[in-house]
Amino acid sequence: MKQNILLFPFSLIAFLLLLCSLNCATYMADNAISDSSANEAELVSYWLDAETATVHKMITVNAKSKVVSIIRYNNGNRTEVMDIIRSEIVEGRVNWVYYVPSTGYTVEMNAVSSNDNEINIKWKNRDENGAADFGDEVLVRCKENGTELSPRNSNIFYDALDE
Repeated sequence: MKQNILLFPFSLIAFLLLLCSLNCATYMADNAISDSSANEAELVSYWLDAETATVHKMITVNAKSKVVSIIRYNNGNRTEVMDIIRSEIVEGRVNWVYYVPSTGYTVEMNAVSSNDNEINIKWKNRDENGAADFGDEVLVRCKENGTELSPRNSNIFYDALDE
């Protein structure tokens, strides 16, 4: 009789463990498939804004680009990391907004056109008091620390910034 009383709770616990392990295995398999396909289609590029000495790191996955970091360099040395507020595709072009801690400026960058080595940008910024400024800029492809690419690497394949 004691064995019959313990059999039901034991069976219930074993059944629940089986369900949990099946759910976990399914989750891991789904994530492994999506992670490997994302990594295969991922391209990383770096773009220098010479006016501000900032390097904009862009990741392109399945022809959609996103800015994931912006760092200011001085002679190849990292001097300031910007806070990215937003990076998105708007009307088929990559746009991003970031905050500059040292100045309190919020900067909006809108890609107008691009090729393998340049991105033409329209930018707007606001200071902490709300005063605004705007203009045009050309970002050029560079190495991660902001230095120029060597001539033999200037035609590295890059998927367009458009959707």
